[in-house]
Amino acid sequence: MVMGFLAHRIMKQRKFLQQVRELRLEPTELKAMLDAAEASGNTPPFIVDLRHPLDYLPDPRVLPGALRIGPNELKAHSEIIPRDRDVILYCTCPSEETSAKLALQLHKMGVYRVRPLRGGFDGWKEAGYPLVDYVTEAPSADVVQQILPADTKSAVPTM
Repeated sequence: MVMGFLAHRIMKQRKFLQQVRELRLEPTELKAMLDAAEASGNTPPFIVDLRHPLDYLPDPRVLPGALRIGPNELKAHSEIIPRDRDVILYCTCPSEETSAKLALQLHKMGVYRVRPLRGGFDGWKEAGYPLVDYVTEAPSADVVQQILPADTKSAVPTM
């Protein structure tokens, strides 16, 4: 019975990881999504920079609109990950390993629209797309209201 349960869980995880690999987003697709959101005034995808702090040393910039959340900090900050739009994860791992693993974690937390960026930070950079300096200041209440899921917005005080 236990072996059957474990086999089922492993197969389920493998199936999801295969789906995540198939859902990888090309840098050109993400650029088009960002451009379309800007042109139409819609909310852009939520982009998460999963790079380790040592990976910032060669190039500390991020993709436009990206939020840095370390892989080990994801559970602690899961409340700011929106459930109502695409979440794009990127890292510097070969084959987007970290992004795929964290996509699985997010899926377990109820975030189903998760897509790793093919090639990660380096793929975006090599494509010649824009990178921006990361702002480390605390976000304003308006920014927090934009990124929080709709059901938790009332819990954040506005200033």
